[in-house]
Amino acid sequence: MPPKFIFIHIRKSAGTSFRSLAFDSYGPEQVFWSLDGEEQPIKEAFLDDTIKIIGGHFSYALLKNIFGATLPTEAILSAIVRHPVDRVLSLFNHHRTKAKLQNIVPGFDEDSLYRTLRDCEQFRDMCHNDQCFSISGYRSFKETADHIKKHPYIIGVLAYLNSYEKAISNMLGWNLTAFPKGNRGYGRYSKTEDITPATTALLKELLAEDFKLYRFLCTHRLYRTPGFHLDRIRDIHEPFFNPLPLNGTERAKVQLRITTPTINPSAGEEISVPVTIINRATTPLPASGFHSVKISYHVFNKKNDVVEWDGLRTDLPEDIPPGKEYTTEAKIVVPSVPGNYIIKIGLLYKGIGWFESDNINHEQEIHCTVTS
Repeated sequence: MPPKFIFIHIRKSAGTSFRSLAFDSYGPEQVFWSLDGEEQPIKEAFLDDTIKIIGGHFSYALLKNIFGATLPTEAILSAIVRHPVDRVLSLFNHHRTKAKLQNIVPGFDEDSLYRTLRDCEQFRDMCHNDQCFSISGYRSFKETADHIKKHPYIIGVLAYLNSYEKAISNMLGWNLTAFPKGNRGYGRYSKTEDITPATTALLKELLAEDFKLYRFLCTHRLYRTPGFHLDRIRDIHEPFFNPLPLNGTERAKVQLRITTPTINPSAGEEISVPVTIINRATTPLPASGFHSVKISYHVFNKKNDVVEWDGLRTDLPEDIPPGKEYTTEAKIVVPSVPGNYIIKIGLLYKGIGWFESDNINHEQEIHCTVTS
């Protein structure tokens, strides 16, 4: 069986950026990414010789459930860790803006990190020494440290991401200069008055073992299990298979232009707005196929909270060649509640992600006043 590079995606620790690079380098046919941690699809991906990279939101404990006490020797494990408090703040911000956890989970309070940590069991579990647990299946640093000494790991630290970038570039044959910025938060949580002694005490209690892990890994900057030979994974990337037709660097060269910066539709109305796509990349923007490009949008309210993240998608009428621009109509369904909104229009690469991850100036804003 060919070697597998298994990336354990710890929430809010650059995993989305790694995912984007993996898809850019190999294409969706050779990358399996689990968002729900279901065992059977992961097991099938491991047995599929065409899959090179397996990643997602799962812990080593799940892998142990699938394969028993010992993973197959073909498995190479990796993760990126982050300062524990920074990760919790980012996780809280993500769930109060994009994921809207307050709408579905009891105890989640979008206005207070303290009350959320105190009252929301599900969010507290996402935080509770979760970096230790993700990597080893244990919430103890001692057990995690023992675990990573016995298995082939390469673990990066977000604060020293350049060390991880260089190692991964060499190991997997990626032409990598820097990780793309993926899954960025909106409306950052900055209520310093909420970081009270009571909040600090809760964080210390929930993150004590993660702090030990973080300090240990920072002394290494890049942790490699002793005896871990890079030659073991050369077969993952030789030969270099099926790169995507439009990688992150090329996506950053694609621009949008709109001519209707303000609109006044009725509540719940479906409208069309003209959007000009300017392709300054060296490859076409595909209108069809697995790697097709779509027009879509995010909707924010006046507090900059997400109302809708993944809006209606509009197909490109035809491929857009390099150096050309094309104007088409993007379909939008406006919110059903009257009020003032900002609609951010952008391009979406089917199966990969938003172009905005590679160029923060990609999105174009429309100020929308919805009437009754």
